[in-house]
Parts: sequence; C-alpha cells; structure tokens
Amino acid sequence: MKKTLSLCVLTLLSACSVTPESAYESGWNLKKSEGTYKECAMTWLNKDMFMAQNMDRLIALGYLTKKQAIRAAKSEVRVGDPECLAFAAFGLTRGSKLSFVNDINKNLLERKLNYSCEESNAKCPGVSITIKNGIVSSVSSLSET
Repeated sequence: MKKTLSLCVLTLLSACSVTPESAYESGWNLKKSEGTYKECAMTWLNKDMFMAQNMDRLIALGYLTKKQAIRAAKSEVRVGDPECLAFAAFGLTRGSKLSFVNDINKNLLERKLNYSCEESNAKCPGVSITIKNGIVSSVSSLSET
C-alpha cells in the first residue's frame, strides 16, 4: 500500500514538473501566432469584402469547425475560441492598437488586438481581443478597456 501511495505521489510530482510554465513553452509563440493570423485573417479583406472560399479552406484544413466558421462569419468571438476564429471574424483590418506581453526572455505570452468598427465588422466603438496560448482569453468593448 505504501509503495502504491509513493508511486502515485511520484507520478503526480513528475506530471507537475513537465507542465509548461508559459505559453511559449507549450509551443505557442510569435511566429506561430503570426502564421495563424496570415492563414485565418484572409476571410475578411476589408469591412465589406467577405471571402467565403477562404472560410471553406480553413474548415478543410481543420483550423475551424463548421460551427466556428459560421460564428466567425458573423464576427462572434467568445472566450475559449481558437486564435484562428478571432482573426477570421475580423479579417486583415487590425485597429490602431496591437500589443504583446513577453516574458524576460522576450517570448510571447499574450497578444492583444483591437478592431475598430470603422475598419472591421466589430460593433462600435470596437472590440479588444486578448489571446494567450492560441486561445481567446478575453473579449471586451473598446469602451471597457
């Protein structure tokens, strides 16, 4: 019994030690995030130009499910959505603010994008989306930020 209990404790401790300490260590980094942006943002070339074939391509490549693609086409982004959905929902038109949070080694931990209603399908005054580890971690109105 003691051996089994010791083995369980040892297994738990080793599992905790391999848990990534940052988003960067888990494989998400600036290069990967920018690559996702370039793949996924091509759905809206500007506020009035939706490219349905590019959304279909994202589904075929497995970047988005059909349900996620429908929400992206309606510019509906929620906490927990994949980074690709956020980019596909608002397209290439980033607002005036794009910011990054890096660790002391300059590894990307978080990125924040603002989309204005003048340049994208964000409802006025606009939307601020924070992404951590490839997942949307917050969505707020620009008036709330």
